[in-house]
Amino acid sequence: MLKANIENILEGELNHSERREILISEMDALISGGKSCHSCSGMCCTYEFNSMKITPLEAVDIAYDLAQKVQVSIEDVKKMLLDNISSFRLDKEFASLGGKNFRRYYTCPFFKDQSLGCSISKELKPYGCIAFNPMHKNVNEPNKCISQVPVLEKRLKKYELEEREKNLKLKEKLKLHWETKPISVAVLEVLEKLDS
Repeated sequence: MLKANIENILEGELNHSERREILISEMDALISGGKSCHSCSGMCCTYEFNSMKITPLEAVDIAYDLAQKVQVSIEDVKKMLLDNISSFRLDKEFASLGGKNFRRYYTCPFFKDQSLGCSISKELKPYGCIAFNPMHKNVNEPNKCISQVPVLEKRLKKYELEEREKNLKLKEKLKLHWETKPISVAVLEVLEKLDS
């Protein structure tokens, strides 16, 4: 049901892995050169380093990944997301003196702890997650990794117009009123809208 709702709302235009191809290629090249996350505990996914925000389209991609995993109960996922939101107070907005909202640090709800990594398929992960990579061999802490901004910009240049249009359509169809939100907040809202 959820998978069908997602396919319907995206009008059959899924092309998830195509939109991530540039990022995955770069990550795979680094891995081939011995620069991987395999010896790291994954602190970049925890409240120590993670402040990832995603668009509605990225949230729908994650929902699609969840819908394909038959062993996952969507109700259990929603509860996990609510617990994560509550634990890190992601449902609260805190503004700085300049009026801008603070970037919130939180442990990603899809982080499986230690070197087990992420439970979301790399073809459906948020773009920023795929672009955060080690630049040295045998990295075991995230301060040896960087966000590959030039690769993110190259990807964005190729898909910016298409994604802007898709995000606008999703916001309209799902009645979403935001550009980006933390992963757990964005995915929960999308799941609830797709489920109703």
